[in-house]
Amino acid sequence: MRIGLFTDTYYPEINGVANSTYMLRNALEAMGHTVYVITSRVSGTESSPEEHIYRIPSIKPYLVKDRHLALVVEPYWKHKGKQMELDVIHTQTEFTVGMLGMRIAQKFGIPLVHSYHTMYEDYTHYFHVPKSEKLKPVVRMLSAKFCNYADGVIVPTDKVRKKLHSYKVYRDVYVVPTGLDPAKYGNCDANEVERLRARYGLESGYTLLYIGRLAEEKNIDQVIDHYKKLEDAGEDVNLLIVGDGPVRGKLEKQARDLRIRNIAFTGAVPWEEIQNYYALGDLFVSASTSETQGLTYNEALASGLPILVRRDPCLEQVLREGENGMGFVGEEEFLKGYRAIRALPEGLAPEAYTDRDFAQEVLAVYKEISSEAMRHRA
Repeated sequence: MRIGLFTDTYYPEINGVANSTYMLRNALEAMGHTVYVITSRVSGTESSPEEHIYRIPSIKPYLVKDRHLALVVEPYWKHKGKQMELDVIHTQTEFTVGMLGMRIAQKFGIPLVHSYHTMYEDYTHYFHVPKSEKLKPVVRMLSAKFCNYADGVIVPTDKVRKKLHSYKVYRDVYVVPTGLDPAKYGNCDANEVERLRARYGLESGYTLLYIGRLAEEKNIDQVIDHYKKLEDAGEDVNLLIVGDGPVRGKLEKQARDLRIRNIAFTGAVPWEEIQNYYALGDLFVSASTSETQGLTYNEALASGLPILVRRDPCLEQVLREGENGMGFVGEEEFLKGYRAIRALPEGLAPEAYTDRDFAQEVLAVYKEISSEAMRHRA
């Protein structure tokens, strides 16, 4: 098949949508398909042409400053879309690049699949406007409108499927979890891991690890509060926080104010090296409730780490309490969960739903929707 992936964010950017789209493209190409990526141009990608990847000049909008919006010149890109002779268009965003994909699909009668990645109603605080909470109904309406333009919608968990139905999305919704490259997470650089361990003071003790964006909705402040109780109880523990984001300074101040001894913030790290950071941990922790699937939880499990995470419907197919980790709500359950995990046998077998599994399920959706579209045209 000739497939067009339309996304506002893509490698080398580091986030769930960029990583998912990057893995999907690589897995589909490995299966023999031709994949085009249409995305935003960001700093560092201006002079690095890549086959079948088209980067559109972009800006950082005032209302959401840590994201890029492509400046689409529609006539040019519609012509480009015709030249690609696509069998299916798969949008990964509801914003400018996604709207471009939708319009190309409509103009040339190409089946349109949309992946709904983000629970936008959990992120309205990023819009720098008064009373941003009042934007939630607008976000729901716009999400439903875009999804209903598609011929079918892919979501990573049943939690998101149910949410879209509550928004009045009437298109078929397919639950397809994002896969991982299992070889990546079992292939760390031992020398680099030891260098990082020394750099962050992790030579001894049991290390709790968070990897992800440092943002309000991730509730990392709660993890720090709960971790402080472990230190106060005399546990020989470390807390390593990997990633960057708008609340990093606030979290570092919290750690100083609480006089936490064994905590380190790495800042942003290259995605190509992330397996080395998972290798630093003994236990992955998160208090987020805004996940659509918790991709980092799966990465941790693929690295052989147990998980201690805030209970959430998106984890129904990920967390098996007492086997690969524990769920919690509040400090008491966090501490109980920590102790229960410490009692588990060491050395969990790495587990992963692979990138090839992911691509095969997505491909099955493409074929089903394409067949339906052909029947309707007949």
